[in-house]
Amino acid sequence: MSKMILPKLHIRISKDGKVLADRSSHSWTKNHWLHMFCACSGYPNTSGDSLSLTDVDNTERATVSRQICITKESEFKGGAGDATQGIVIGTSTTAEAFTDYALGTKVAHGTAATQMEYSIMGEAGFAGTKEITWTRYFTNSSGSSITVGEIGLIKNLDASGSANYDFLVARDVLSPTVAVANTEILQVDYTITMVWGS
Repeated sequence: MSKMILPKLHIRISKDGKVLADRSSHSWTKNHWLHMFCACSGYPNTSGDSLSLTDVDNTERATVSRQICITKESEFKGGAGDATQGIVIGTSTTAEAFTDYALGTKVAHGTAATQMEYSIMGEAGFAGTKEITWTRYFTNSSGSSITVGEIGLIKNLDASGSANYDFLVARDVLSPTVAVANTEILQVDYTITMVWGS
């Protein structure tokens, strides 16, 4: 009997070492599934075939290069201070939608009002399992409390063979929201697991 392989997503939210939320995510976006189809089929997402991805600026990208079908660690791993890639946070509480292409209101990197400092992302996994956990820390040095209402995962992909763009592949709304006081640190973990079904 053939096996069906499904990617499962799990999120964990912690603040100053205390776990606030630990649950399954149900918010892979349309971008994720189109990219997964491309990765499995080797078929590039060409203009006019309803397979184009939508970047975080709400621009449809006809990914004519098969480079987009290849997933690399660097596509997920946001660097220190980089709020354009990897795990990101925002303040919107607008309900998730399959067609989400960006966070509702993303929190920018920095120490000014409404900003938080983005750490480099770390990862652990693949030690005899089909699982990897991405982790990122967000430090509030803005001088006032910031309420986080959404988190997301952004991949940076080669969409044309000559240019890279950012694509939201997951978005989760937090309920309840998480108030992060000045000097507090928020930790967000995304765990991706491949489930072998029948």
